[in-house]
Amino acid sequence: MLKVKEWGEKIFNEFDSDSNGKLSNSELTKALQSLPRKKPKYAPPNTKFMTVDDMVSAMDADGDGMVDLTEWLDSISKCPGLCAALYEKSLDDAGN
Repeated sequence: MLKVKEWGEKIFNEFDSDSNGKLSNSELTKALQSLPRKKPKYAPPNTKFMTVDDMVSAMDADGDGMVDLTEWLDSISKCPGLCAALYEKSLDDAGN
């Protein structure tokens, strides 16, 4: 079983399509399009929809308009809907 940090790094690396160590809005948009189009079962109550720009703003600590691995790992919890969708995708990929 993957630990949270390892899981977060694995997801980040899958999303970082140009392998530059940062997620751009377009990479995050493409990644989100690969997720199921349903509300996650495991989303916390009152989880609000966030746009890609909202997600990047929530995670982009240095203000460069992109999310690096450290920002991703430190700030992914600021996007609970994304976390829930990623968790469910991981369960689906694992066949659970």
